[in-house]
Amino acid sequence: MKSPVKQRRKQNISSQYHEEPTQHFDRRPAVENDSAEIPGTHSYRRTLSKSHSPRLALILGLIIIIVLTCTAPFLPSISKINEPLRVNEASMVPFSTLNADSQLMGQYSLDDQYWLQSHNSSGFGGQSSSISGIVYFPSADISSYISEDATNIEMQQKLIHLRSSTLSQEELFRDIVPTRQMDQKRLSSDESRALCTLRGFKGGPNQDRSVIVEYFVNTTRFGNVDVRKESISNNMRSETKYKRALLMGIFDGHGDLGHEVAQYVALNLPKIFARTMRKHHLLPGDRPPSGAPEDDLIRQVLRMTYLEVDKNEPIKGSGGGCTASTIFYPGWGTKLYLANVGDSITIIAHYSKTSQISTIVKQSRQDKPHIDEERKRIEAAGGRVFIPFQLDAGSGNHLKESSRLLIPLGDGSQLGLAMSRSIGDAEGKPFGLISEPIVEVFDVKDYYSQQNYATEEIDDSRWFVVIASDGLYDVIPPNQVVQHLSESLYNDDVDSSSLETICEVLIRKAGRLWIKATADAPYRDDITLGVSKIY
Repeated sequence: MKSPVKQRRKQNISSQYHEEPTQHFDRRPAVENDSAEIPGTHSYRRTLSKSHSPRLALILGLIIIIVLTCTAPFLPSISKINEPLRVNEASMVPFSTLNADSQLMGQYSLDDQYWLQSHNSSGFGGQSSSISGIVYFPSADISSYISEDATNIEMQQKLIHLRSSTLSQEELFRDIVPTRQMDQKRLSSDESRALCTLRGFKGGPNQDRSVIVEYFVNTTRFGNVDVRKESISNNMRSETKYKRALLMGIFDGHGDLGHEVAQYVALNLPKIFARTMRKHHLLPGDRPPSGAPEDDLIRQVLRMTYLEVDKNEPIKGSGGGCTASTIFYPGWGTKLYLANVGDSITIIAHYSKTSQISTIVKQSRQDKPHIDEERKRIEAAGGRVFIPFQLDAGSGNHLKESSRLLIPLGDGSQLGLAMSRSIGDAEGKPFGLISEPIVEVFDVKDYYSQQNYATEEIDDSRWFVVIASDGLYDVIPPNQVVQHLSESLYNDDVDSSSLETICEVLIRKAGRLWIKATADAPYRDDITLGVSKIY
């Protein structure tokens, strides 16, 4: 008699549940026109322009002189105009104050533990400062403020009613989705990045964690490197000598304590990565005379970071693990570094301003037990792999049910882990499960060369990164997600919705598709989506 299999991960939803975005997906939720004229403004300007009173001119001149005299001590000197914008240190709580019980929401400042460069005595912007970067988390869990998530019981009652109702599922779900109630919650005002998350119907906390880290990099220490020429695309080249290196990560927990593992990774991976980068002097100006290729060194730093995080995660076989999919851009150059364990996905996307079309040019691999190299390693360690019939039938890697690593437990049962690499899951390590990431390098310059891009096509190019848990892509194809995000990122229409609003709309659409697909036993996975421009 076969031992029962405890499935640590849920089943994937079949592609038959995918919906076309044109059916009931509002790509452009209405927002107020920010360019609308304030009432009375025109008439005021017209009246003022017709006034030639010498007395009025004299009064205005005296007022200007008084204002300039009083504020002169507080105005920047001409020599400081080209310095980067200061970070308001007092307005952000230090990231280092967060702990295992903290709610990872909002934005935080990084202290001097997070410098990527050694000997950063000058700080950011040429000023002595302990601020070494900024960390962004989702502004809120969407489930905390949308009415369709008021209670799971209420949702189930609606679905039970649906079975005997003449309403279509589309009509029902449109009916229970309110207009946005959180317009005031914004991750950032510059619309270059966003993170959103939605707790699932799993009877516990949201197990997804996600983070965007911007490390400050002082390029004055790069020696002969011309930072203006070494950038992702011509349009992004900047005269500033201070750049922001980017690290993005999605950590999708599984198992009873998966959220605790994901929380630990989100809090500690940015610091361990920065410390390891600094220790090995990998940015220009810090680089040792070893002659080792930069790509190999950064790959090694990412591997060491993942292994150290896994070694120190606090659960240690108590029933929990998480995925870890990250991307790193050093703040200069044309290369991006992807590292991945598990089945979360990081995407690098290209956008053409002229055609307004987005293209997925690189996607991290999902680490599944049926992949040849993964299966060989697992079986060599004495582990077993469960492969569903669909894969044996030759239907490819997009399965209704995932392949699984079977992990024997002490009570005679088995865990069915839907991935071959992860952080945590200590009980699976003796059976071929590993935490060493697959690290890949994507070079934008090589892409331009392979596509035979002319200068004007390079100038027309934009680049961005998308991270997401599998709860999103189980029901919405990645190419749809990328296209909608790009329209918000780069559309100059003043009526276009904010980036965070588009992320929320996509997540809530995915949530409704989950419920639609599991109407007999309502279920929804945790869903997280993040996006950032690459400069």
